[in-house]
Amino acid sequence: MKSISKIIGIFLMLFGFSAIVFSQDIITLRTGDEVKAIINTIEIDLIRYKKFENPTGPLYSLEKDKVFMIKYENGIKEVFEAESITKGKDVKGSSSNPTNKSSLEYRKGGAILQNAMALSREESRTILSKIPDALESYNSGVKLLKAGSLMSGVGLATSLGVGLLIRNPSFTTSMAAIIITSGALTGSIVTTVTGRKKIKKSVILFNSSLEMD
Repeated sequence: MKSISKIIGIFLMLFGFSAIVFSQDIITLRTGDEVKAIINTIEIDLIRYKKFENPTGPLYSLEKDKVFMIKYENGIKEVFEAESITKGKDVKGSSSNPTNKSSLEYRKGGAILQNAMALSREESRTILSKIPDALESYNSGVKLLKAGSLMSGVGLATSLGVGLLIRNPSFTTSMAAIIITSGALTGSIVTTVTGRKKIKKSVILFNSSLEMD
């Protein structure tokens, strides 16, 4: 009975730890430096964020051309090509916004592109808002991807935690850890695949609407 209580306690602790680890966005600058952040908005030329360790603090800004990549909390990576950013500006220095008139492209992993440029989640939502069903499918898919990443973290953390925190674990403890890990990883795979399918469906729905216009 004590072993089960200990396992539950460790699971809850690791679950909380995993939630923290997977709730941060990582901004990689072109200098190679990394910034742990909570992305607020991605605008035409600026990326606005709050520091991960101070989520209630001030809002910071970074010029897009100084950013190489953002790895979002759900594991999706968005690379910012300097050449693409420059081409997106006209001679006066203003950038063109994503429009509702160009078709979208789904990329493996859940990313959405328009005119060969990766869209942020907010940009994707803005464009998809024209088609309620597409927006609903996209939002559902993003939530599932986040849940899948979290479950994957819980499964791996449970497996490592039992091995590191419990010396000579009993058969009951080992079996419980295996069950939790297997269940979390299986759930992660199913949830992630379903999430990607929903995002892909949102792209199909949006592109279909363009053909009907």
